[in-house]
Amino acid sequence: GGASDLAALAKATRPATRTVIGGPHATLVGAELAADDRFDVVFAGEAESLFPVLCQRLAEGAAVADLPGVVTGPPGPTTLRREPDLDALAFPAYDLFPALVRDAIARTYPLITSRGCVFGCTYCSVPVISGRRFRARSPENVLEELRRARADYGAVGFEVLDDTFNFDPERCKEICRQLIASGLRFVWSCPNGVRADRIDAELADLMARSGCELAMVGVESAQPEVLAAVNKGETIEDIERGIRLLQNAGIRVGGFFIVGLPGDSYAAQERSVAFARRLGLHAHFNMLVPYPGTRLWQWVREQGRFLRGFEEGTHFADTAAGVQSVFETPDFTAAQRRRAYEMVLTRTEQFGFLLPQALRGPRWHLTKLQLLARYDRRAVPAQLLATIRGAARAVIRRLWRRRGAAQDVGAPGA
Repeated sequence: GGASDLAALAKATRPATRTVIGGPHATLVGAELAADDRFDVVFAGEAESLFPVLCQRLAEGAAVADLPGVVTGPPGPTTLRREPDLDALAFPAYDLFPALVRDAIARTYPLITSRGCVFGCTYCSVPVISGRRFRARSPENVLEELRRARADYGAVGFEVLDDTFNFDPERCKEICRQLIASGLRFVWSCPNGVRADRIDAELADLMARSGCELAMVGVESAQPEVLAAVNKGETIEDIERGIRLLQNAGIRVGGFFIVGLPGDSYAAQERSVAFARRLGLHAHFNMLVPYPGTRLWQWVREQGRFLRGFEEGTHFADTAAGVQSVFETPDFTAAQRRRAYEMVLTRTEQFGFLLPQALRGPRWHLTKLQLLARYDRRAVPAQLLATIRGAARAVIRRLWRRRGAAQDVGAPGA
């Protein structure tokens, strides 16, 4: 992968370079990476407090294997490194980043207010990476970071990137109250998703009043049997109730869906599309990728067949050809999963994830019509009419431009 290639390049250029890898991948498969001689140190878990210590030891030529989180080989660390007090961590120093990054965070500042997830969804690697205990920053600490973001970087908006931001609804309400009282007037969103069954009318109202404009919700599937099979802990009725509360408060709502969960099928995906359409959701469909350490990983080993390494899997891409299923099962083959993926994107009109960006003009429209004919025939007449009208308008615009150019050439003094 990219990290391996970068480490190899660093060692080829400067043989004395010490390479360290960390993050979610290293946390999931640290023992495997420790066997890769391109990496001198593999660190699993959270490293804010220990990474400076690690760097100092490497600079001094001292041993690092005794540091919590450092993986020396199988079976790896018995416990992953977790930061015990999130309020004690320093705020990100974005002033050290290039101007391009500072410009981006001025528009939308990335904010993480908690870590860990107590829920047991079989497909999710968050509890493996961040732990099953919910660790939260205090509302006061969160507001202080936002004040710094406004003062230091001119931030006018932010996005909450927590995995379970509203696990504690009362904490979220207090964050919203303090944000309202602060007068900072941020526009913000929850693009990583909120838990629908932890939304009540008061929280939805406070979110809207404090500037929240968009919240994504993890739906995963509108098929009740699929939700039960993956231990989602929510019913489809719970999810719809939470979505309606957010919408009633004036917040735009999107939904995350997954193609290929246990018990999934083409018909189940059709039900998910119908659910998204009925509720007016911006639906984001992802191809399922099993991750080591999850119960889904073991389920695939027992019930299915791996077709490629999980590192080769992608949840979505800018073309359908870039999304391949990592595994298949007898009742839902890789070809069927691919067909379901193309269907849901076609019916939700997300052709940017289906058609190559290089495709332009008539070929783009023809390919789009072919997809609609295959997966959504009822939409073909309206789309064909819209295509014809668009082409006619384009012709008229070209004719007017030519006429204007001709008049300019023939004008006196030209």
